[in-house]
Amino acid sequence: MLDGQASGFETQVQLEPEQAFGDYHAELVFFETRDIFPESVTEGMQFDGPPEGSTTPDLPKDAIYTVTEVYETHVVLDGNHPLAGIALRFHLEVKGVRVAT
Repeated sequence: MLDGQASGFETQVQLEPEQAFGDYHAELVFFETRDIFPESVTEGMQFDGPPEGSTTPDLPKDAIYTVTEVYETHVVLDGNHPLAGIALRFHLEVKGVRVAT
């Protein structure tokens, strides 16, 4: 797309979810009891794999889980990428061209 273009060339690219961060999967959102988390747990914290003590069955071990809500009795975790299910649109402009090194 950019190969062979001159300085000043502009274009837009749109990536659908399946071309970028994938579709959103509701089954990757789950609740765990508050007591398996440290007192300092806050929204935005992330866990590499399900947190220790997790009781939700069949969770992928290789996902990064983000805390999305913290309640007195439970915590909501989301294993989706933050941009899952979202189309991305880029505006590209060639500012300069040089010989590859």
